[in-house]
Amino acid sequence: MNNIYNRIDKRINYLMDYYLDWQDYIERFSFPRIDYYYLINNISSFYTMLKLSKKYLKKWNNQNNNYFFYTLMCIPNKIEFNSSSYENILKIKKELMYNEKVFKFILEEDKDYKKTD
Repeated sequence: MNNIYNRIDKRINYLMDYYLDWQDYIERFSFPRIDYYYLINNISSFYTMLKLSKKYLKKWNNQNNNYFFYTLMCIPNKIEFNSSSYENILKIKKELMYNEKVFKFILEEDKDYKKTD
C-alpha cells in the first residue's frame, strides 16, 4: 500500500508542477494563443482537482477504500499541446467537463466533504 500511495502522490505532484509550469509560460505572453488563453482561464479547475486528489489520498492512507477511488477519479489527465489550437481547446474542454462531473459526484457521495471544506 505504501508503494501505491507514493506513486500516486508523485503523480499528483508532477501534474501540479506541470500545470504551474504551463501557467508560468502562458502568463509571459501579452497576447497568448487562444488555446493557451482558454487553459489559463480555467486552470483553477485542474488545481482544485489535484488538491482534492491529494486530500483523498491522505484520507485513504488512514481510512477506507472509497477515498482511494476518489483520489484516482480526481487526478486530471496531462494535456499534451500540439500545433492545432482547435484540437487543444477540445482536449481542455473534455478535461474540464470530466473535472466538473467528478466534482459533482464527490459532492453527492462524500458527505464528509461538505462538513470539512
